[in-house]
Amino acid sequence: MLFILLKLRKPSPSFIIFILSIIIFGSISVYLGQDNNWDMRNYHFYNPYSFFNNRLGFDYAPAQVHTYLNPTADIIFYFLVVNFPPKLVGFLMGGIHGLNFWFLFLITYYILKKIYLRTGHGNILKPSSENGKKKRISVIFREENNYNMRWPNQAIIAFSLLIGVVGLYGPISIFELGFTFNDNLVSLFILGAILLLIRKMVLEGNYNLKDFKKELVLSGLLVGIGIGLKLAHVSYGIGIVLAITALKGDWRSKLLSISLISVSIAAGVLISSGHWMFLMWTKFESPIFPFYNEIFQSPYYILNNIDILRLNPRPKGLIETLFYPFYFLFDSDYKGGSVKQIRDARYAIIYSLIILSFLKALRVNFRRNNDPKERKSKYLLARVSLSFLLFYTAIFPLTQVKSKLEWRLTALDLTSYLIYASLINYLIYAILAILIFFIVKNMDLRRGGIGEQDTNENSRQVTLFLIIFFIGSFISWQIIFLIHRYLSPLEVLSPLLIVTLFVYLVENSTLRNWFISVSFILIIFSVEGTIPKTMAWDKSYFRVTVPDMEQLDSSIIFMAGINPISYLIPFFPPGARFIRLEGHFKFNNPGVETQFHQEINEIIQNHSGPFYLLSRLNYFSDHKKLLEDLGLRVIRADSKGIKSEHESEGLRLWVVRKENPLTM
Repeated sequence: MLFILLKLRKPSPSFIIFILSIIIFGSISVYLGQDNNWDMRNYHFYNPYSFFNNRLGFDYAPAQVHTYLNPTADIIFYFLVVNFPPKLVGFLMGGIHGLNFWFLFLITYYILKKIYLRTGHGNILKPSSENGKKKRISVIFREENNYNMRWPNQAIIAFSLLIGVVGLYGPISIFELGFTFNDNLVSLFILGAILLLIRKMVLEGNYNLKDFKKELVLSGLLVGIGIGLKLAHVSYGIGIVLAITALKGDWRSKLLSISLISVSIAAGVLISSGHWMFLMWTKFESPIFPFYNEIFQSPYYILNNIDILRLNPRPKGLIETLFYPFYFLFDSDYKGGSVKQIRDARYAIIYSLIILSFLKALRVNFRRNNDPKERKSKYLLARVSLSFLLFYTAIFPLTQVKSKLEWRLTALDLTSYLIYASLINYLIYAILAILIFFIVKNMDLRRGGIGEQDTNENSRQVTLFLIIFFIGSFISWQIIFLIHRYLSPLEVLSPLLIVTLFVYLVENSTLRNWFISVSFILIIFSVEGTIPKTMAWDKSYFRVTVPDMEQLDSSIIFMAGINPISYLIPFFPPGARFIRLEGHFKFNNPGVETQFHQEINEIIQNHSGPFYLLSRLNYFSDHKKLLEDLGLRVIRADSKGIKSEHESEGLRLWVVRKENPLTM
């Protein structure tokens, strides 16, 4: 049926790829299994349920601090789970995430047409010499110094598809496909914004900021909507603001453009998150409660900034900080977030190519200078810079070897040899420094060799835009978050950036294609990751059975511990009220009293219905004492089990008696 429909409509390649992206990635999502990850069980299902059933302020932090995150991005998942069979939910979620492939294809297609079609962009309209009418003509591919092959439109489409495959073959795109992390959902808005700007550049060949007002507003809105859905993606707002400075214009037009896109980003944030910020403000006196409470000073939380990233390993020292992209290839312990044991070569390749591009830009600039004295001083600067970067790059693998050697000597109880290992390491540093000095000293920086001919102005402008966006976003991410899965848009764009960098660096098309091929092979074979927790598909998405307890619909249920069990709440009677006693809020913490503590204490004292404890059998002793400190007694012999295929054994509801509740 689909084939017949496509046949009758004669769809464009873009439409076909749009449909195939949904079908293929939706099918992969079903193959991977049903999402059962920690975050989904903690808040991705509960938060939209709470939003639609007005439970904010009725329940108290059942999903811990995540209870108060904007639920808008999870509404799609919640709607699908409530209305469709589980496999269809997985297919549609994967299909939505698969649209990243379609966006990357379009961005790549426009850029490759600009790079490989030197005389124009595909089939274009030009005035005809006859009767002044316009007619459609085909661009002729020309040879330039025997470096450029003839690339028909079909070849550019095929190459764009290849780049799309490599872009979507990454730890985030594959191992989060169909899952509820929302990183590859927000990336759709980021890629959409880049597509708007790239399309304007390529189709009109215009890089003047004065003509980009509409595109800046629309792209800013898209980025802002993405940030509003998940504030952790704010680094892409910084990246795109920096990237527009690559376009042409004086300082006034650049300042105006930065202001315009910044205001648009803020408006986009309000579109997707303004309603939630207003709700947080009216209930808790903070638009992003409970985060950054030292600034907003909500009475419902202590005056402290929550650092949910404190457990993520961070680089140590200058070398690890500046060479962080290489640790995605050599050391998987530096990636935070839900996807562990990640290995990916794309960031190390891009890091190296950006350094080489910087060196080439320096060389081109020096070569164009005609003042011998000034040129001589710049050559000295170039040699110093080149020597430093080569030495810096050379010692990185040595630091890895030194670290492993020290670990091995310590494990063998040979710590007395550590000083000799350090001496040998520094001796190698000295030898490398001498070798690099003589190599650079004898280099002729005026000689171009392969790649001497500059890439055309248009493709260089696009490459510069992508580079600044990538670097600005990556550095912002590294400073602020350092959780790998927040890099989703950069992971998708990385093979395209690799291609554009090689186009800038290497003019010889044969040599360039070899470089690109080897890079793509390295990326594909380097990708490593762990698929988040999944389970087999069944007739219903959640297999939960709540026991029949006395007056459950008018009860207060205490949730102790930090286990992700908030997804159970929608299966309880709507009158059951849930209070989480542990986590960031620590409602039972002596000496700490906030508006939250006061309200919970009043609720417990005034409640006339039953109390229950929701916990696991192996945590019972600790949680029993927790309630005893609040003047509540857990009846060990009076409990019933909760059946859930999403949990390990031992999840139960215990009856709790109110004796003399203490003030929290």
